[in-house]
Amino acid sequence: MKSLGVLEQEIVSILWQLGSTSIKEIHRAILSDPDRELTTSSILNVLRRLEKKDGSREKKKNASGIGLPSFLKKKQR
Repeated sequence: MKSLGVLEQEIVSILWQLGSTSIKEIHRAILSDPDRELTTSSILNVLRRLEKKDGSREKKKNASGIGLPSFLKKKQR
């Protein structure tokens, strides 16, 4: 996998902590820091970038129907 940016790393960390979750839950976790501002569409874009970086066609859909990269699928088992 290609290297991850700071926000990508943060979202991956949140996904590992929460497991299958929604964009709203990821958004809530990021906004737990009152100095942060981020839209849910930005989170969706990051998830799409992660999916492309992973290069895998196999994805696990979470409750929101978001395709997660295969490395997250492996972690959630």
